[in-house]
Amino acid sequence: MRHRLQTIAAISKYETKDYAVRHRGLHGRADLQPTNAVIQFNLGNAHYRITDYPAALTAFDQALSLDSNFMEALNNRGISNVI
Repeated sequence: MRHRLQTIAAISKYETKDYAVRHRGLHGRADLQPTNAVIQFNLGNAHYRITDYPAALTAFDQALSLDSNFMEALNNRGISNVI
């Protein structure tokens, strides 16, 4: 049981670190491809994971302005707006 808890803690720390790194990388990609709805969506997810909810909303809005049928972006925007 202890090993399982340590593994879960390690995965959690990795994920947090991964999203911080992902967040930095996605900013560069979003600057290079500002009309790519998927990159904006992923940037919104990264902002959400590091608890930057206003920036997440902005990124999801950008994704939706590029593709108004992007249901995942609409869903995640709604979740970010509630928090």
